[in-house]
Amino acid sequence: MQLHTPEGRRHTRSFLFRFLSLAFAPVLFVAITSTLFAQVDTGSLAGTVTDGTGAVIPAADLLLREEATGVTARLQTGNDGSFNFSPLKLGVYTLTVTHDGFKQSVIDHLQVTIQSRLEVKPHLEVGSAGEVVQVS
Repeated sequence: MQLHTPEGRRHTRSFLFRFLSLAFAPVLFVAITSTLFAQVDTGSLAGTVTDGTGAVIPAADLLLREEATGVTARLQTGNDGSFNFSPLKLGVYTLTVTHDGFKQSVIDHLQVTIQSRLEVKPHLEVGSAGEVVQVS
């Protein structure tokens, strides 16, 4: 078969098409799957714990409970009173904040949605830990 003939050119084009299709198939597969997995099905919950005067409260204890499953996570605020629960499964959570010398603060029904960063600002009131301040 001569390349100069119409049949030879058809054969060459067919071969090139198959070769290029096979060569770029893995590249196309990686591009498509990486785009699909780029959508993350988690969110986060962050904030700063303060007292009644607005001063930050370092080392406050935080308990985050997923309302549907009861699964919990614990953190302590940093020196600047901040915290960040991340990544979190999508769902509805209850946040409980405690610290010696302050009433317990509970925030219910915090909805974490896909790729969201929910900001909350728990305030602790002076009192005994046995007292609860409920925030909805």
